[in-house]
Amino acid sequence: MTPTTAVISEIERLLYLKSLPLSHLDTRTLGRMAAHMTERTFSKGEQLLAMDTLPENFYVVVDGEVEIVSGAGDAQRAGGASLIGILSALAHDARGLSAVARRRTLALEGSTSFLLREMEDNHAMRRAAVEQICADLVHTWTSAPTAADCLPPPPVDLRAPGRRLDIVEKLTVIRRHTRIGTFNVDAMMDLARHAEELRPGPGDLVWRRGEPARALHIFVQGHVEGRRPDCDCVRAGCGHHLENFVALASQEHRTDGVAVTPSVLLRIGVESLFDVLEDRPFMAADLIALFARLLIDMRGQARLPCASF
Repeated sequence: MTPTTAVISEIERLLYLKSLPLSHLDTRTLGRMAAHMTERTFSKGEQLLAMDTLPENFYVVVDGEVEIVSGAGDAQRAGGASLIGILSALAHDARGLSAVARRRTLALEGSTSFLLREMEDNHAMRRAAVEQICADLVHTWTSAPTAADCLPPPPVDLRAPGRRLDIVEKLTVIRRHTRIGTFNVDAMMDLARHAEELRPGPGDLVWRRGEPARALHIFVQGHVEGRRPDCDCVRAGCGHHLENFVALASQEHRTDGVAVTPSVLLRIGVESLFDVLEDRPFMAADLIALFARLLIDMRGQARLPCASF
């Protein structure tokens, strides 16, 4: 790896970064990243990153081609406008990834420790990371449904009482049936207070295809079918994730969610979750790491082309 005489001005770097999957970030944050990054040139066969090593740097490929092998075994070739090392750094994935230049390659190099420090003090940056990773999860899931096998099997239904759930029961549901069950009790209690209880009967619409997904749906018992024209129904129940990732990605519902059995769910607004995370940056980092590791594993199984690693 050799230093490169600067050929890309700072404003060009900023514009280039805005064209990447980092576009959720505000211009001020991208400007700090652009000012921090250094131009590097790699010769054919030269290594950018090594397997079994947590990346200390990340790279934005400007021109050239890099062969990537992820810790999950996914092998791809990345060209210009690819991000290399960010996902593994966010996931704290000690498996690392192998990145080798296949021809002379110009890249911008940044420090992952700088990136993580920026995220500690920048809630908007943490939120952008959650939204982008969840958008990639949705894309991977819907493009290669077998990738969902990377998710653990859902727990069995709880038996909901005939009365409304009390706050402790809501807390128990959130801890058992979500991927945020490792959050501290105070945080989950905040979410439990914001949880709206739904009891749809067979045929009732729980969410509507095409409408903005603004809430997480956590099942206590029962099932909902995700229906789309000319597509197989997706059965959702305890441990359901897809439409929740859609909500966290700030996208529209992919299906009409129709209850097929008497069901009990908790609905928690996405903004309520982000409000909890805003005051707890280390918890947000844990959630980002969880989702990033899941994305790496799902991509490793799906073998889908992507632009960030």
